[in-house]
Amino acid sequence: MGDHGGMPTLTEAWHTAQAALPPGWRLEGLRCTSTGLAPDQRGDQWMAEACGPEGACLKVESDEPEQALAALIAKLSGPAVRA
Repeated sequence: MGDHGGMPTLTEAWHTAQAALPPGWRLEGLRCTSTGLAPDQRGDQWMAEACGPEGACLKVESDEPEQALAALIAKLSGPAVRA
């Protein structure tokens, strides 16, 4: 890990998430939840998305992009997805 106060860099978090995906799943993206540039359209959350077999997709939001990726992998590691 890089020297970022114990937190992985965004690149490290992305590579870690890719490596931890269940078979048949792929990362589709990571983006802020803003819907526009106007102040009332700005969002503070980040959304990570992965899609897998039979068109299944999963989206997870968190305060930080690295946390969103980690939360996505945590959900995908659950028994319902791995089964």
